[in-house]
Amino acid sequence: MKKKTITLRILLFVFSLFVVTSVSVMVLADYQLKKIINKSQDALYEEKLEAILRALDTKVQRLNATGLREAYEEGFKESALRDLKKAYYESAEQRIYPFIINSNREIVIHPEYPPGSIYFKDDKYINNALKQEEGEFLYSHKNRGKDWIIFKKFNEWDWLIIYHVPLEIKYADAREFRNGFILVMVVITLLVFVVLSLIITRAIKPVVRLTEASTAMAGGDLDRHVDTSGYDEIGILARSFTHMRNSIREKIDDLARTNEELRIEIDERRKAELERERINIELEQKNKELEQVVYVASHDLRTPLVNIEGFSKELNLSINELIPVIQSDQLSEGVKEKVNAIIKEDIPESLKYISTSVSKMDLLLSGLLRLSRLGSSELEIEGLDMNRLMSEVISLFKSRISNLDIRLDISELPACKGDEILMNQIFSNLIDNSIKYLDLNQAGIIRISGYSRDGQSVYSVKDNGIGFESDYKEKIFDIFHRLEPANYSGEGLGLTIVQRALERQNGRIWVESEPGKGSEFFMSLPGA
Repeated sequence: MKKKTITLRILLFVFSLFVVTSVSVMVLADYQLKKIINKSQDALYEEKLEAILRALDTKVQRLNATGLREAYEEGFKESALRDLKKAYYESAEQRIYPFIINSNREIVIHPEYPPGSIYFKDDKYINNALKQEEGEFLYSHKNRGKDWIIFKKFNEWDWLIIYHVPLEIKYADAREFRNGFILVMVVITLLVFVVLSLIITRAIKPVVRLTEASTAMAGGDLDRHVDTSGYDEIGILARSFTHMRNSIREKIDDLARTNEELRIEIDERRKAELERERINIELEQKNKELEQVVYVASHDLRTPLVNIEGFSKELNLSINELIPVIQSDQLSEGVKEKVNAIIKEDIPESLKYISTSVSKMDLLLSGLLRLSRLGSSELEIEGLDMNRLMSEVISLFKSRISNLDIRLDISELPACKGDEILMNQIFSNLIDNSIKYLDLNQAGIIRISGYSRDGQSVYSVKDNGIGFESDYKEKIFDIFHRLEPANYSGEGLGLTIVQRALERQNGRIWVESEPGKGSEFFMSLPGA
């Protein structure tokens, strides 16, 4: 079966190659033959048309010689048409013949159709062709095959002298050549097929034996002997096969040893993998516990803060009630002066520090609550129109941007996959940072842009603010880290929240900055 398959494939390949070559030669020869026929036919029928035109010119010259053209013109036309009939329409069956139509495409003379009838259908291509002084084209008339039409115009009587030649007659020699060529090629192909079958069958036997040996080896029989006595290509292949078989035996032994080593290594890796999974589960549980602790602590600490703030206000009211009592005549001037200093200066100053600390602690607790909720909130990942989202974010900062006379440049932004609420929060924090850390000695500029690359949507928020040293590129994302806390407000959680929010959406953030030249924050998210 293998032998027949290989032989058949080779024969089919050779046969296909032979057929393609033969067809190519036949097509090329047919094309060249038709080209030669076209040239000879063009010359032949142009000469015939010229002969008819010369005969008509002679008639016109005789008509003009009478000096009574209007009186005798119809007679001369009829005479010319009789001569044409006598010369060309005498035979019983004609397939090649001239005929005449006028400029309205009405038949003047035709062997089959009466005068006045329309021969050519109303076709834009034919109409344009017939407007020329001379020309040729192919035409299909009713149920007949295609005809070759060649014509010249006789302007004296507004006639088109046309020769009608069926294509099957025009290319009869080419068709006979093609049929003969096909017959010869069929005979040659059969002979080649038979000869090749005999040659390939004999040449393929050593390959068949080698194939049987390789099949046996594939089934696990490594003891099958192959004759290696030949010195041709098959003999070299047989020796290579024997060498390969011996190498396989050695490789099998090596593979058995390696498999044992791999088995031991896989067992160790499986143990390490189980240990890593245990640690990951434990770490995830610890993270959840830590988030819960942060949430509970942040939530519960707000109650004493509210109490501190409330009692501070109560204390302030009590002080205001004490002031009239102290100012009465019941106390000496020395006591009044000492108590007034305590009530109007020391206690208000202390209350101010308490109120400031409470506000600061409230901001920190609110930030911690937002951070803890960020890890537990459910996300709605979807394709986001970032241009629409950016328009909503900017509207929140319109008043601050206008008051600080900041120039805002926003480019066309690509879409991405993310959670709309988190993305709104991310850009709000970054724009707030850009406004907060502007350099007040120059006009503020904030540029927001984006592009797509390798399936990711990358966004940039760039400002010309105070900037910072490159050593802080990673630190600024740490929790509670703040740049110049003495000069700028904030709790140091904004960039930490931005980083965590991006990580939850399979994104990342990085920054480039230089002191005095501003900062540029980059964000990368999956593209929509």
